[in-house]
Amino acid sequence: MLDLVKSLRSPLVRKTGGRLLLRKGVSAWTGFPRDVCLLFENVFFATGRGREVDDRLVSTLQAAQPRQSVDKYAIFGYRANGTVDGRTGNCLHLSGDRARALVNWIREAPQIPQRCGGSPRRWVS
Repeated sequence: MLDLVKSLRSPLVRKTGGRLLLRKGVSAWTGFPRDVCLLFENVFFATGRGREVDDRLVSTLQAAQPRQSVDKYAIFGYRANGTVDGRTGNCLHLSGDRARALVNWIREAPQIPQRCGGSPRRWVS
């Protein structure tokens, strides 16, 4: 929940089972201000399964961030000190062909079981 909202007691959303629902009149941008990469209707979060970060995703994110050094490990690039940039407190805006490419990747990429530790692969979920 804290990936989406600033507080577990946010008055802007309500939790129903495993779902967070916006209260009436609250926009997604206001209700979910945290570091979520995507806000869509009818696209669901992975629950125990994810998508492997592959060359297709990296290519889409490289095109969207031409000034960043994007790779399979750092999909938003690296900070000046060499650490991975997780876009803390920021977001990546995609529109047009780049947004369509990302949505198609999400829909078409095969789901794979998420591994617990020890794996050198990167997953997004």
